[in-house]
Amino acid sequence: MALTSTLSGRTALVTGGARGIGAAIVRDLVDRGASVFFTYLSNKDLATDMCRKLSSGSQRVVAFQADACDRASDGKIVSAVLEAFPAGIDILVHNAGGSVVKPLEDLTYEEYRRVYELNVAAPLFLTQALLPNLKRPGRIILIGSTGARLGMFGGSLLGGAKAGVEGMMRTWAQELGPKGVTVNCVCPGATDTDKMAKGAPEVIEKYFKARTPIEQRLGRPEEFATVVGFVASDDARWIAGKCILAYGGHYMI
Repeated sequence: MALTSTLSGRTALVTGGARGIGAAIVRDLVDRGASVFFTYLSNKDLATDMCRKLSSGSQRVVAFQADACDRASDGKIVSAVLEAFPAGIDILVHNAGGSVVKPLEDLTYEEYRRVYELNVAAPLFLTQALLPNLKRPGRIILIGSTGARLGMFGGSLLGGAKAGVEGMMRTWAQELGPKGVTVNCVCPGATDTDKMAKGAPEVIEKYFKARTPIEQRLGRPEEFATVVGFVASDDARWIAGKCILAYGGHYMI
């Protein structure tokens, strides 16, 4: 069987697509031939520049400012997507996320609410709002984290929220599979992004590098994005309800 990983003629929505892993996912989907609508939180200049550089010919790249934690934004995102792509979309990638890394005794209720709103409620309700306009066959890809499977110090919120993402993914795969939509989760480990550079102490970075058998380094956003691109393609038509770890072998789990 010939590989068909091209996404020519497809349209995708990527949340949190202006920076880091999200931007790499947008670029990979575009490289495969897709047109992409992506959301961003605050950096309009960066998002606009991405659209200008990546749009070409019949391929459109459209950016939309939205706070993933604001449930009122779901309808606005769907309206903007349909304005850009009236026929709907083929691929939905829930990349927007984030967490607070603190010991259990230091966590606050507001931090809990923010992390679970961003990582669990946001993909749930945006998927619900967009589902009538997701083409069949369709792809839903959630971005998880190895933190859901590892006992990471200070990772109560990250681990709990991303475990919830995995649980939703399996349920959606059962519910939506008969309707022609595959649902999967792709999980990065420690990745060399601006967020990682700002948020992780040097000792944590050294720890991840030392425990990663492939070249003993952090992952690169584009290496993770290629896995998402594959899962979005027809080559992954028989993969559903699966959590795929792309993390250089950091822990064999």
